[in-house]
Amino acid sequence: DNGGVMDDGYQDGSGSDTSGHRCNGPLRGFKGGLYEGGTRVPLIARWPGKIPPGAEVDQLVGLVDVFATAAELVNRPLPEGAAPDSISFLSILLGKPSHRPAREALIEQAGGGRLAIRQGTWKLIPAPAGAPRGRDELYQLADDLAEERNLAAELPAKVQELKALLADIQSGR
Repeated sequence: DNGGVMDDGYQDGSGSDTSGHRCNGPLRGFKGGLYEGGTRVPLIARWPGKIPPGAEVDQLVGLVDVFATAAELVNRPLPEGAAPDSISFLSILLGKPSHRPAREALIEQAGGGRLAIRQGTWKLIPAPAGAPRGRDELYQLADDLAEERNLAAELPAKVQELKALLADIQSGR
């Protein structure tokens, strides 16, 4: 699942927790949102004799990538039209990462259909449709995992680059 939630509508008292517990640690946001606290989840895999014990890799993968990975694992092609956006990360699991990441970019979607795009350690949350100009959010997650410093005004070229990449991916280019 993705992202923790402290108040999900259930009357369990979690929304009024005053213990200082943060269900997403240093990450901003909650389940269903576009900030890392709503989307970032570790992938933990164990396969004795195949996956090196204790290995850690910092790569983008999405749930959809499990399809291509499983197909490669059993040496079978995916059926035509199945999981067209899936990219295998089997080589990463087996400790044989290439010089290029398995996935260059990843689109994140929040409840309500809003999108964000991750490319490496960059993240863009475009302003909602109809919002005033200048409401885009750009973060460099390597330096700002908590998404506290919006760099959009300082780096408008990076904002435009990521917007173009998002549009290309959405259009299937």
